[in-house]
Amino acid sequence: MRVAEVAARLAWQTAAWAGRAAARHPVLAGAVVALAVLVCRHQGLLDSARWRTDAVSLRETTGAPLERFAAASEDHALTRDRLVLVKAAGEATTEQLAARHLARVRTALTPGQLRDALAASGARVPATRLKAAMREHPGFTRLTGDRYFLGRPALPGTAR
Repeated sequence: MRVAEVAARLAWQTAAWAGRAAARHPVLAGAVVALAVLVCRHQGLLDSARWRTDAVSLRETTGAPLERFAAASEDHALTRDRLVLVKAAGEATTEQLAARHLARVRTALTPGQLRDALAASGARVPATRLKAAMREHPGFTRLTGDRYFLGRPALPGTAR
């Protein structure tokens, strides 16, 4: 475990213990809080000018990262809003079914494996039809072992 995690767990356990003790002895807990406030005030920790300067310092320190985060979040939201799902009306073609599944799994499959995967999702397509469709379409690349991949292979020399 990291030191920060140990410190956080210790602080959480201490706070839980203090909460249980305060619930059992509310008068004593009130006296302890009052004493802590008096000590903090005597040490100057409750001075409003000090709080203001600390808040300004915190704002200056975290301002730039928060602005970058806000800009990135806004860009992400705009990009997400501009996304359009392109799906043809009606039944998907054999090529579309194969391409969608291969894009999801991001691995090369044989026509038999692809047929089984499509059958599990409810689309019944024979392996011979898948093989013919993928062989004819330029978006599929045939790899060794009669496996098909969507697009170009990552490693040069793996296509036949």
